[in-house]
Amino acid sequence: MLSGKQFGSLIPERGLRQGDPLSPYLFLLCTEAFSSLLQLAEWEGRIQGVSVCQAAPSISHLLFADDTLIFCRASMESTQAVLDTLEVYRKASGQEINFAKSSVAFSKSTREDLCSSIVTALTIRRENKMELYLGLPSKVARSKKEMFSTIRDRIWKKISGWNAKLLSQAGREVLIKAVLQAIPICYGLLSASGHIVKGDSELLSRVLRARYFPSGDIFSAALGTRPSFTWRSLMAAQYLFRAGCRWAPSDLNHLRVADLIDPETSDWKVDLVQQLFWPLDSSIILTIPISIHGEEDLMVWHYSRNGYFSVRSAYHLAMTIEDRPCSSDCGAKESQWWRKVWQARVPNKVKVFVWRACLNALPTGSNLNKRMGLHAVCPFCHDEAEDILHILAGCTFARQVWGLASLGADLSHRTNQGVIEWMQAGASQMNSQRFGLFLCVCWVIWWFRNQRAMDGTRVEPVHASDFAAQYLDSYLSQVDASARPVSSSSSAVWFAPSADCVKINFDGAVFAAEGAIGVGIVARDSQGQCMAWLSHRVFRAGVERWPRRGCSEAIQLAVRKGWRKVVIEGDCASLIRKLADGTRDSSLLDPVVADILKYAVNFHSVFSWVNRSGNAVAHHLAQSAVSRVEGTSVVSPTMLDLLSADFQLQ
Repeated sequence: MLSGKQFGSLIPERGLRQGDPLSPYLFLLCTEAFSSLLQLAEWEGRIQGVSVCQAAPSISHLLFADDTLIFCRASMESTQAVLDTLEVYRKASGQEINFAKSSVAFSKSTREDLCSSIVTALTIRRENKMELYLGLPSKVARSKKEMFSTIRDRIWKKISGWNAKLLSQAGREVLIKAVLQAIPICYGLLSASGHIVKGDSELLSRVLRARYFPSGDIFSAALGTRPSFTWRSLMAAQYLFRAGCRWAPSDLNHLRVADLIDPETSDWKVDLVQQLFWPLDSSIILTIPISIHGEEDLMVWHYSRNGYFSVRSAYHLAMTIEDRPCSSDCGAKESQWWRKVWQARVPNKVKVFVWRACLNALPTGSNLNKRMGLHAVCPFCHDEAEDILHILAGCTFARQVWGLASLGADLSHRTNQGVIEWMQAGASQMNSQRFGLFLCVCWVIWWFRNQRAMDGTRVEPVHASDFAAQYLDSYLSQVDASARPVSSSSSAVWFAPSADCVKINFDGAVFAAEGAIGVGIVARDSQGQCMAWLSHRVFRAGVERWPRRGCSEAIQLAVRKGWRKVVIEGDCASLIRKLADGTRDSSLLDPVVADILKYAVNFHSVFSWVNRSGNAVAHHLAQSAVSRVEGTSVVSPTMLDLLSADFQLQ
């Protein structure tokens, strides 16, 4: 096809070139044709695929990128059928099969004479022991440590290279993350469990379901007899599925909670829920949204924003569950401390320094004396043995720097106090801004200590204090400048719609103390005149629901008014992008998105994003929401001023 018209046949005589932008699509078309040829051969009985059990689907081939794995019985008839299929594909596509890169493997029960005959007919080499495929072991042996040792060795080889020695500590941290993402690690197995839990039609899901739990689900499945390594691994993580999965109710007739839902309003029966459950549980239940249009119930993953299972979220859940039995006030306090350090607005190398200092992993005089027999005396005061706490708090130079830093905290250290305890005691008296300066001063003290120890450079305490403040200010100014969004004039102010259209702006506000959200909606015509407005305070609503709830209220207003052509506009970029693309996810809030999209098909609608400055009227209505109030005339001077300001800025 060329410009929408049929052009003719095109035979790629020299293969599909990688530089051609059409190459991926042509490759997919050819691969789909090849897959169809193999399916036809299986359907006609010329080849037979393999099945793990009688109820499992038959697998004749698997495709990954440009690799093809073909499964069939070890017979000359099946061999000839495979050769015939390859020949048909070669003639149709113009692609030659590279037999030099192909191989064949047999099961242990295949006769040796038959193996030799098949290898001769195929003219490809025999693979006696397939150890690796795509860098990963194709078969699982008894020694799991030895089997996956190649991954560890490859990672260690990369991070211990000569170029890593030229990087700073923060740079090495980035290098480790980049290397770990580049090395093929066996993490896809657990991600497949998301499809199994939801009952998707993925091939792996259907195979495991037929083999291990044909009549139940993965939550009640047992290990079974002669389980594979794949199934053993999934069963080891079964407790994660139970802890992380939730039902998102939408269909009023499917779940056993249907009696708690009012079918007329598609909302919870508040009195009944509060009567049956404890106050804490009922308040959480009442925040779960229910679809108005009766969407199917979904099994969602609770620990991700989009409701989809991810290995990252499952790992964090597993670590949380593992640490839960041994949790204590001390452990919780330390976790809170590290969270505060990693979230501090300071350079990464300062965070790495604090981490190393708390773990006593710095080359102080005491540590060097233990390992190398060097002098342990402090190079500044020459009075005490130099450990981390002495450098940062006990040394005369450090005390003078802290006195000039003006952090408003008592930073004197006590006997038998560790570095973490000293830092926690000081940080508890500071706000986030002073805490960042506190960490930078710690790093500057260590930096000037190194200058003194290496080349004898003397620095006045006032210079160290000023340098720390200037260094942090310079860093924050660069971060704020790069993070500042560049808004165009088209999105920074409100613009009137076309003459035959109505623009509806929506916004929300959060009243955390009351557990409520406020929704504000205003509809205007091409002249900027207010056609309708709504101010609604919604109780028993999760704070993360206001964008979806506001958009849903806006589109329902258009339905009630009978407007056929509308522009729905808000300042929540992620929601507007999702609605404009028509995409959905598996989160608990997805039923609200589904309702919005189903309402939108009833009339001509456009979803548009606007900057917060262009959404001032709706924002005012959301913040001033007390109950549900709807009207057509302007009721407050503030609202009138905002409407006039929007129209004058055009």
